[in-house]
Order: sequence, then structure tokens, then C-alpha cells
Amino acid sequence: MKKIILDNPQKIIKLKYKLEKELNVKISIKDNEIYIDGLPHAEYFAENAIYAIIFGFSTKKAILIKKKNL
Repeated sequence: MKKIILDNPQKIIKLKYKLEKELNVKISIKDNEIYIDGLPHAEYFAENAIYAIIFGFSTKKAILIKKKNL
């Protein structure tokens, strides 16, 4: 299980279900902490996608991280 701490997780809260479906992980959010649970490689790609979204990439481009690395 990976843990990410963000100042403002609102973008991820809005995209939670889409990210879970596309990246095959379970995302839990508690206050400013985001927990990612899944297979190790899925957690890795989900973590990178979340950081990409936070840094301003679109959800579509962030999800391409997984598809390009397969």
C-alpha cells in the first residue's frame, strides 16, 4: 500500500473512480492522505499518474503512463 500526502487532494477526489477503474487499484482518501492499494506495479503507475495530475497533466495523459509502460 502506497501513501501520498497532498496539500489539496480535491483533483484526485473528483477523479477517484476513473483512476481506480483505469489503473486497477483501490484509492482511499483520508484528510490529506491518499492510499493506493493494489498489485505493486499497479500502485507504482497509479502513484505516478496521481503526481502527473497534481503537476497539471490531464487525466487522459496521466493514464497514458500505464499504457506506454506495458
